[in-house]
Amino acid sequence: HRGGYTAFWFDITDHLRPGLNVVTVRAFDDLTPDQPRGKQTLTERSHGIWYTRCTGIWQTVWLEPVADVCIDEWQARPDLERGEVELAVRTGHAGTFTLHVAARSGEEPAGEAVTTICGGRGRVRLRLDPLRPWSPAQPHLYDLTLTLMDGGQELDRVRAYLGVREVGVRDGMVTLNGEPCYQKLVLDQSYWPDGVYTAPSDDAIRAEVEWALRLGFNGVRKHQVSSDPRFLYWADRLGLLVWQDMPGQTLSVPGSPHVRAAGQAESNLIRELAELIRQGRNHPSIIAWVPFNETWGLYGISHDPATQAFLRDVVRLVRDLDPDRLVVDNDGWEHSEDTDILAIHDYAPTGEELRAHLEAWCTEGWERTAERYPLALIPGARYRGQPLTLSEYGGLAMLPPEEEVPDDRWGYGRLEPDEAALLARYRGLQEALAAVPRVAGYCYTQLTDVEQEINGLLSFHRRPKVDPAAVKALNDLVPGPAHLAAPRPKAPVEPAE
Repeated sequence: HRGGYTAFWFDITDHLRPGLNVVTVRAFDDLTPDQPRGKQTLTERSHGIWYTRCTGIWQTVWLEPVADVCIDEWQARPDLERGEVELAVRTGHAGTFTLHVAARSGEEPAGEAVTTICGGRGRVRLRLDPLRPWSPAQPHLYDLTLTLMDGGQELDRVRAYLGVREVGVRDGMVTLNGEPCYQKLVLDQSYWPDGVYTAPSDDAIRAEVEWALRLGFNGVRKHQVSSDPRFLYWADRLGLLVWQDMPGQTLSVPGSPHVRAAGQAESNLIRELAELIRQGRNHPSIIAWVPFNETWGLYGISHDPATQAFLRDVVRLVRDLDPDRLVVDNDGWEHSEDTDILAIHDYAPTGEELRAHLEAWCTEGWERTAERYPLALIPGARYRGQPLTLSEYGGLAMLPPEEEVPDDRWGYGRLEPDEAALLARYRGLQEALAAVPRVAGYCYTQLTDVEQEINGLLSFHRRPKVDPAAVKALNDLVPGPAHLAAPRPKAPVEPAE
């Protein structure tokens, strides 16, 4: 297996011997730049926006017995209009078998269906009664059981869950279950003080979701890292939207920093992106895939036809693998017309400047200007009325109380002296967003500090740097559909001393 951001498995049956066996899992990592690496630095030490490398195994390893004929993969596609969900199942075996599917809503039966699996694949439509769509306000999940039978013999049984919801765009807004859903996201880079990518416990992962909700956000952008499966579980269960980035490559031709290097780098990214989508597409919390960020790995996109064709191919791949979610093709700038959302980055330091920038974006031809950043659209691409989101902004820096940080600490703009000063600037940014109704959402940078980067609302050890209730009140200044507001979560798990 190649790549550091997706799960994988090996069948070791043929290698076992009678008696004691030792299974060794070996992870090899180097500084080869053509591998997806997200925010992992290629230098010895962290610096700026680049952090400690995660070398080795960073998620759970386990051993389990599996039947020779088993359910390898399943995918659920909801159909709210019909009150159904279509299930596609793969067994990896060419025989003919029977699949029984049963859903429960709490303690009550919610639907059953039977189909034939032939040639390793099968599909079945499951009608759900009662139909309860998933949303941040009501994150309802159905318990699901898939049983594979050969005559009267049970071959395999999978217990899972599913959330039924539909995502789309309409009239310049993201929609959830047919209704406008204003995106109030916070950037989450999922670094931890002791484990780098590895969280200390499941309680800590749940607390991460609860902190985002408590601060008044209804979602996160998982930035340049894959989501821990337990994070997605808690996002599904507690009602948190997720934009999932594909960890990127800052790869260019030596001596030509603005020329893209293709070849092995492309195949590495496409293979791992496909695995990431297959492993995440049953989570109702994920509503958007973000294959690229700020043109990393797409150097020359505005003038190179081959790079533009590569971007189109990647977007097409994402939609083929998962047609039920949105695609943000190149978050930040230089979008193609195929993107579902125009996601723009702007770290204007004050509310007045941000409002001026947002109002300029709402004038005809705004997407063709590049006064502060590259073009919003690559030359020749048409604007098709996609929702406009401010998908990175803020980055307000403040030292965490009673915690040590590296000497090369930094944030976007000046260092705020205290909580009152940070909240005052945050208020200005939120008032600017509230004043420009065309904007369909935002993603604030960021949820937590990361090593030397001190622009989190929480410290690196997940302690609040400012009053969470005050942050929530400022997020509430920006209007959004009231019926999609997230419910108040339980108190987060406080970090251990």
